[in-house]
Amino acid sequence: MYPAETFRQSLIRLLGILSRHDIRFHLTGGIASVASGEARMTQDIDIVVDNQEPRLP
Repeated sequence: MYPAETFRQSLIRLLGILSRHDIRFHLTGGIASVASGEARMTQDIDIVVDNQEPRLP
């Protein structure tokens, strides 16, 4: 099993891209659990993307 730090650069890059394009999302799955301090056997990054059109002000 790889340490969570192995995924850090990829995750930072991906989150930067999503943020730059104002894409709403949240993380879940194994990597979110590890970030919260929970030990997990899985090593996945699950991203839930909001696919609705943005609301106009």
